[in-house]
Amino acid sequence: MSPGDCYEIHVRFLRDEVDKFEQDDWLVCHGTVTNASGQSVAHCWLEHNGYAYDFSNGNRFEFPVDEFREITKARDVTAYTSEQVSVNIIKHGHYGPWK
Repeated sequence: MSPGDCYEIHVRFLRDEVDKFEQDDWLVCHGTVTNASGQSVAHCWLEHNGYAYDFSNGNRFEFPVDEFREITKARDVTAYTSEQVSVNIIKHGHYGPWK
Protein backbone atom coordinates (compact mmCIF):
# COMPACT_ATOMS: atom_id res chain seq x y z
CA MET A 1 0.00 0.00 0.00
CA SER A 2 1.08 3.54 -0.61
CA PRO A 3 1.79 6.00 2.23
CA GLY A 4 -1.33 7.40 3.81
CA ASP A 5 -3.55 4.34 3.33
CA CYS A 6 -5.03 4.29 6.85
CA TYR A 7 -8.67 4.95 5.92
CA GLU A 8 -8.86 2.42 3.12
CA ILE A 9 -6.77 -0.31 4.79
CA HIS A 10 -8.90 -0.40 7.95
CA VAL A 11 -12.24 -0.44 6.14
CA ARG A 12 -10.95 -3.21 3.86
CA PHE A 13 -9.70 -5.19 6.86
CA LEU A 14 -13.08 -4.91 8.55
CA ARG A 15 -14.91 -5.96 5.39
CA ASP A 16 -12.50 -8.67 4.17
CA GLU A 17 -10.93 -10.15 7.31
CA VAL A 18 -13.61 -9.91 10.01
CA ASP A 19 -16.49 -12.37 9.93
CA LYS A 20 -19.64 -10.48 8.92
CA PHE A 21 -21.40 -11.63 12.09
CA GLU A 22 -18.64 -10.09 14.24
CA GLN A 23 -18.26 -6.77 12.39
CA ASP A 24 -20.68 -5.00 14.74
CA ASP A 25 -18.15 -5.52 17.57
CA TRP A 26 -15.46 -3.50 15.76
CA LEU A 27 -15.13 0.28 15.51
CA VAL A 28 -13.42 2.27 12.77
CA CYS A 29 -11.94 5.32 14.52
CA HIS A 30 -11.03 8.63 12.90
CA GLY A 31 -9.08 11.23 14.82
CA THR A 32 -6.03 13.42 15.02
CA VAL A 33 -2.80 11.85 16.26
CA THR A 34 0.76 13.04 16.76
CA ASN A 35 3.18 11.13 14.54
CA ALA A 36 6.79 10.17 15.31
CA SER A 37 7.95 13.52 13.90
CA GLY A 38 5.71 15.41 16.31
CA GLN A 39 3.24 16.49 13.61
CA SER A 40 -0.51 16.39 14.09
CA VAL A 41 -2.08 14.27 11.35
CA ALA A 42 -5.53 12.90 10.57
CA HIS A 43 -5.54 9.15 11.14
CA CYS A 44 -7.72 6.04 11.16
CA TRP A 45 -7.44 2.81 13.19
CA LEU A 46 -9.62 -0.02 14.47
CA GLU A 47 -10.79 -0.78 18.01
CA HIS A 48 -12.12 -4.11 19.22
CA ASN A 49 -12.51 -5.67 22.67
CA GLY A 50 -10.35 -3.03 24.38
CA TYR A 51 -7.55 -3.13 21.80
CA ALA A 52 -6.54 -0.69 19.06
CA TYR A 53 -5.20 -2.02 15.76
CA ASP A 54 -3.22 -0.01 13.25
CA PHE A 55 -2.39 -1.75 9.98
CA SER A 56 -1.66 1.38 7.96
CA ASN A 57 1.43 1.74 5.81
CA GLY A 58 2.45 -1.89 6.37
CA ASN A 59 2.34 -1.70 10.18
CA ARG A 60 0.83 -4.38 12.42
CA PHE A 61 0.36 -2.51 15.71
CA GLU A 62 -1.84 -3.83 18.50
CA PHE A 63 -2.13 -1.99 21.82
CA PRO A 64 -4.69 -1.63 24.58
CA VAL A 65 -6.93 1.26 23.48
CA ASP A 66 -5.92 3.56 26.34
CA GLU A 67 -2.22 2.96 25.66
CA PHE A 68 -2.62 3.51 21.90
CA ARG A 69 -4.51 6.75 22.43
CA GLU A 70 -1.92 7.95 24.96
CA ILE A 71 1.09 7.06 22.76
CA THR A 72 -0.42 8.74 19.70
CA LYS A 73 -1.97 11.62 21.66
CA ALA A 74 -5.24 10.77 19.87
CA ARG A 75 -7.85 13.51 20.04
CA ASP A 76 -11.09 14.52 18.36
CA VAL A 77 -11.85 10.81 17.94
CA THR A 78 -15.04 9.70 16.20
CA ALA A 79 -15.81 5.97 16.32
CA TYR A 80 -17.96 4.44 13.59
CA THR A 81 -19.81 1.14 13.66
CA SER A 82 -19.71 -1.11 10.61
CA GLU A 83 -23.16 0.15 9.57
CA GLN A 84 -22.09 3.78 9.97
CA VAL A 85 -19.00 3.07 7.86
CA SER A 86 -21.18 1.69 5.05
CA VAL A 87 -23.53 4.69 5.19
CA ASN A 88 -20.63 7.17 5.11
CA ILE A 89 -18.91 5.45 2.19
CA ILE A 90 -22.14 5.63 0.20
CA LYS A 91 -22.81 9.23 1.27
CA HIS A 92 -19.28 10.58 0.67
CA GLY A 93 -17.94 8.19 -1.97
CA HIS A 94 -14.66 7.45 -0.16
CA TYR A 95 -13.17 5.65 2.86
CA GLY A 96 -12.71 8.76 4.96
CA PRO A 97 -12.25 11.01 6.69
CA TRP A 98 -15.88 12.11 6.84
CA LYS A 99 -17.15 15.36 8.27
